[in-house]
Amino acid sequence: MEGVDAKKLFVGGISQMTDKDSMEAYFRKFGNVLEVEIKKDHEEARQDPSSKRHRGFGFVTFESSDSAVSVLTHPIPHLLDDKRIDPKPAELKPAAPRPMQMGINQTSGGEDCEKKMFVGGISAGTTVENVRDYFVHTYGVTEVEVEFKYDKATQRMRGFGFVTLDSPDQVTRVCQKRFHEINGKSVEVKKAQPRQATASGMALAQMRQSQQSVSPYGYQGYGG
Repeated sequence: MEGVDAKKLFVGGISQMTDKDSMEAYFRKFGNVLEVEIKKDHEEARQDPSSKRHRGFGFVTFESSDSAVSVLTHPIPHLLDDKRIDPKPAELKPAAPRPMQMGINQTSGGEDCEKKMFVGGISAGTTVENVRDYFVHTYGVTEVEVEFKYDKATQRMRGFGFVTLDSPDQVTRVCQKRFHEINGKSVEVKKAQPRQATASGMALAQMRQSQQSVSPYGYQGYGG
């Protein structure tokens, strides 16, 4: 499949009892395993360096794509350490552009903007990790960048933010569904649209600014 690593699987729903050894032992039933990775909970590790808590998902890479296919077509649910896990194809991470290709005056437009989504209606108790983990677990993306918007005066989160994924195709797939539930609350997700730096556009923004806050991507009505 295009955009997918045929030998690598995303694995969601991993138990806290599971470690790399037990995960590798399970998937060796399907073929030779080259690498197993379980994503650590970095926030927990900062508070307690001895903590082995992870974020409940990871990746397994096989020597052969046939092994990955065998996992995905297995007729019965996958159980690891008495917990059902959810293997999915792992999407490829696009290669990062070399620094020399980026001009110092470039702005976040074009393809970079096409990788970005607006997320509105975020509850006050929701964390960056909550948002990141939702998209990782639900859509199997490997890299998610989350940016919350804050009120400059109060430093309170304004109820919306932006999520950047690896590719425009991932954004299109996620945005096929408008409303998602994150941290127990329905949020609105749609593609971010850069504001046009035209005279008319700037004038319109200035007119609206006295009535409501305007984000750099032209979305209003969240957290003003």
